[in-house]
Amino acid sequence: MEATNSSPISKGGRLLISLLKCLVRNGGSDLHVSSNNPAMIRVRGEMERIDIPVFKPEEVRNLIYPILNEKQRIELDHNKSVDFSFQSPGIGVFRAHLFYQRHGLSFVLRLLPLKPPTLEELRMPAILKRACTFYNGLILITGPTGSGKSTTLAAMIDHINDHQKGHIVTIEDPIEYIHESKKSLINQRSLGHDFTSFATALRAAMREDPDVILVGEMRDQETMMAAIHAAETGHLVLSTLHTNSASKTIDRIINSFPSGEQTEIRTVLAETLRLVVSQKLVLTMDRGKLKCFQDILVNNDAVANLIRENKTFQIENSMLVGKKEGMQIMDVEIAKAVENGEIRASDAYQIVNDRQVIDGAGGALFDVDEGIKDFVIDVKERLLTDKMKVSKTGSVSKTDSISKTDSISKSDSVPTESADKPEPKVKKLNLETNQIEDVDQEGSRIMKASTRVRRTGTGNNEE
Repeated sequence: MEATNSSPISKGGRLLISLLKCLVRNGGSDLHVSSNNPAMIRVRGEMERIDIPVFKPEEVRNLIYPILNEKQRIELDHNKSVDFSFQSPGIGVFRAHLFYQRHGLSFVLRLLPLKPPTLEELRMPAILKRACTFYNGLILITGPTGSGKSTTLAAMIDHINDHQKGHIVTIEDPIEYIHESKKSLINQRSLGHDFTSFATALRAAMREDPDVILVGEMRDQETMMAAIHAAETGHLVLSTLHTNSASKTIDRIINSFPSGEQTEIRTVLAETLRLVVSQKLVLTMDRGKLKCFQDILVNNDAVANLIRENKTFQIENSMLVGKKEGMQIMDVEIAKAVENGEIRASDAYQIVNDRQVIDGAGGALFDVDEGIKDFVIDVKERLLTDKMKVSKTGSVSKTDSISKTDSISKSDSVPTESADKPEPKVKKLNLETNQIEDVDQEGSRIMKASTRVRRTGTGNNEE
């Protein structure tokens, strides 16, 4: 956390305090304030509007500018964007990103817990806890923006801090979770405040006697090379990438280097990579929580050989037979959740990696009833048969295979909303009175300004 950032209340930003309280009270994760646009918060993955007047550009500036220090104001004016963190007493810690769009200044504030979660609280697979005991190597947590990568890393660092006596150095932009030294000594560094670039900070960390190095994100080739080198020289390095699957993560790293260097990188990566976890979040069936699905790749001898020989397209086959080592395929876990009624098939379609499960869809919009039914059938037949029923030798046995007669019928598919149901009313957040105003408006969602947001659906009512 950057000590130069004061809290908004000390600068008289009472409206910003009200907005932050509204975010926390409704269980939101992000506050969006944009010039000439409605203020909104993200609740369980979906954007909800706050019932206050649209902010003019000068009002947005007056709202957020007081919490910036002089260096951050200069960076904002020069680069047209800036990242930092701040703490509002009694409310929480927030990661801020300010930027300009065509109407003027805008910002997004991400709510962060006051203390990092534990791996048990996140219900993470046992392999992540085991990975915290590695003495060296590269561990990557990947996924799209907002998939919980930083939270997973924070839980792993907290576990190491609880159980090992060592030196942990974090290199972040900005610092998100505050870690207090327990069994380990922790030094947290923030881009712009404590160092000028990830690559230089990584090289400097090598002279700081670290046991564990956390790199907020491997953004470029130079940072990737520095992280791989740190892992190669006997340190445990944890970092993130924006990739959608474990196998694609390997390709992403290798393809970041010139073709003449890729053979060497494949060799080094095969020796230093320890674990890749690619994750995505999706709403549960009751729309009350977010469920995490993960691709998990453990770099064993077979995987390392595939990386060296440039056969990464075969890595998924090794993941299929690596369950005992902690490996799993995200699509299989998604298929299980659909079959067990934990998530909607329509949501599963949006996050599944194997989009070929719907033949002929071509990415176009499809009929809800038939499209979802076909998706559930295809998920069960193709994913469960081809991936879940793999024997110890890696082949699918006849007795374990699922016949087409076992596929679910239309009556067994996930129920879809009826088109005959009345259109819902919008209940907008009233920031000042916390009362609910009913407004008829097609396509709008339901929002309550009460202690928590209570909804039964995401645009369509559910029985």
